[in-house]
Amino acid sequence: MKKTIYIGLFAGLMVACHARKATLYEFPPTMTGDVLDAYVADFNKGKILYDLNCSRCHTKQDGRKQIVPDFTEEQLVNYELRVSNDEHLENMPETKVTEDELVLIMTYLRYKKKNVTDSANRS
Repeated sequence: MKKTIYIGLFAGLMVACHARKATLYEFPPTMTGDVLDAYVADFNKGKILYDLNCSRCHTKQDGRKQIVPDFTEEQLVNYELRVSNDEHLENMPETKVTEDELVLIMTYLRYKKKNVTDSANRS
């Protein structure tokens, strides 16, 4: 119970800190109103979870800029991020990243602004 409360408080603080920064995303233009608000909230939570659980292995550094890879839709479908790599089964068990958290991470990865395509940013 205490662990859940602490995680909730920490996540809330992280959302507040990240909300101050301009987070860039690419949602469909038809997504508006409450749906857009819900996706922005999920996107921000997913970014925090990505930063906490995934960025150490998947984010590249280019000077002071951090580059999150552009995953394809095929890579995101059916939780392939967890099951397509043996290291994920060891380092990302459901006790560390739940299915619900993984959905939030994939929402972030699906809708984050794509990287500029040049040789320095290719995954």
